[in-house]
Amino acid sequence: PPFPKPGTIGTEDPAVGLTLSSGKHDLTIDPPWMNAAGFLGFSDEGRRLVDPARLGALVTPPVGPRPRSPAQGRRLVEFPGGFLLHTGLPGPGLSAVVRRHRLRWAALPCAVILHLLGTNPKEIYRMADLLGGVDEVGGIELGLGETEPGEAAALVTAAHASTRPILAHLPLEDAVDRTERDRARVHREGKAAEEAIAAGSAFFKQSRLAAQARW
Repeated sequence: PPFPKPGTIGTEDPAVGLTLSSGKHDLTIDPPWMNAAGFLGFSDEGRRLVDPARLGALVTPPVGPRPRSPAQGRRLVEFPGGFLLHTGLPGPGLSAVVRRHRLRWAALPCAVILHLLGTNPKEIYRMADLLGGVDEVGGIELGLGETEPGEAAALVTAAHASTRPILAHLPLEDAVDRTERDRARVHREGKAAEEAIAAGSAFFKQSRLAAQARW
């Protein structure tokens, strides 16, 4: 689907949100604020922390095709200035999440972006295909992390089955500055990965401009 081109969003009013389109569905994020995946729960669980009406979109915790149990054993490692936490990304699985939260999503005053957690394109495709019939979900987020360009392109292509706009959850250094290194990285493996990088970069820069304008 079409994504914002690099350099076009930053020229808009930084206090205004943006609209992404898959060609079949539009996702409007206005105001340009959204939580990190998992921070506010699956629907309205975090309303005491953040009023959903102040968000442009709510991003769910990572959701896999099947239930996942919490990580076992040592999960926390502390070091000077911070810590590393391994949760195992527990969750009830996609079917249960949709069943339990669909009505709550419909009642939210903001869009819902479902963060898909899959180990391969086939899993992503199956989940995205199921979400194609869930009108309460406005967009799909994929955590690409350190994913290789070819794998990133395959995951983004598989997620197109949802017919929803797709956002890429990227390492901060990739989102802040699309350097020549980043461009070469995605060009090696095709346009789908390039579009995902462009969309994530454009949204991050727009949000940063909005923060500078308001504070």
